[in-house]
Amino acid sequence: ESTTMAGPQRKPVNKKKIMPVKTTRVANIDYKDVNTLKKFIAERGKGAYLNNRRIRVAGRGDLADAVGTGGAVDPGHRMIALGVVALAWEGLGLPAASESLEDGGNPADLMAMLGPLAALVPIVVLASWWGAGRRGSIHSVFGRFRWGLLGRAARVVVPIYALVILVPPLLFGRDELTVPPLSASLVASYVIILVLTPLQCAGEEYLFRGMPQQALGTWLKSPLWGIILPVPLFMLGHGYDWVGQIDIACFALCMGALVWRSGGLELAILVHAANNTMSFLLAPLTPNSLEQGAVNPAALLFSLPLIFGITAWLWWWVGKQYGVDWKTPVRRLPGPQHEQVGRWL
Repeated sequence: ESTTMAGPQRKPVNKKKIMPVKTTRVANIDYKDVNTLKKFIAERGKGAYLNNRRIRVAGRGDLADAVGTGGAVDPGHRMIALGVVALAWEGLGLPAASESLEDGGNPADLMAMLGPLAALVPIVVLASWWGAGRRGSIHSVFGRFRWGLLGRAARVVVPIYALVILVPPLLFGRDELTVPPLSASLVASYVIILVLTPLQCAGEEYLFRGMPQQALGTWLKSPLWGIILPVPLFMLGHGYDWVGQIDIACFALCMGALVWRSGGLELAILVHAANNTMSFLLAPLTPNSLEQGAVNPAALLFSLPLIFGITAWLWWWVGKQYGVDWKTPVRRLPGPQHEQVGRWL
């Protein structure tokens, strides 16, 4: 009688078909975590510079949650701060504001002109953070202010504006300049100009380019709406005649295009600040230079080539920095690549 030794028992093979992981392709990138992707994109609208589809605003169940803001400083502290500023102003012997508020050599006039617009920077940034629930998105597609990008572009933009705006009057227009004696008022005027003028320009860019392009781009497909529609509002903020308004409109269109192209406000703030700061630096030396009104049509032959040339160079330069073609804006979506593809229309 023979016996058969039983071999080792094999585990049954699970023949269940393994299904591939479902991915979603956006801008030539496959995303496995679809739920995370849905937080950043939706199907409607492609005009915002935040990403290449519409911004999905954080869900709010109550209107108060959506728009309510709380003051970080109570009224008592505000009054104390204003009192300290007033005493310091009086102690330095600085003059009071003029009736026109357009005296470039009066620090009170400069403070009245530049201060409220500079305050728009924290107002708009905090409103974007609290209202939309997206910290830093108002600055750029990277969720932060790109100081490195601004600094690299400033190496070219600032010297050009200094050469074009400051050098001609200082070399060829000395007879029209009035050099005031050195005083606390003069020093205060230049300190205010150097500190508040860039902030004033930034405030206008956040208000007239940042908020409209994100809000309109949320629902409208073409980014052109976010560039064009805020232009009349920007023009209303300036008291020039039709010649000056043409210059203002062209400037606003160029800044809006740069915001869309670069995916943020940094380059628009740089150009705006370079232009205004150089102009304000001459204000204490040229009485009534800040008055708005009639503009010589010949001035357009000077200002329009400058802004169009600067915009064209920055448009090309951004493409070289981020490796995108001439009609493609900088985009950042969740994933391994930061710069993503968008389209003009």
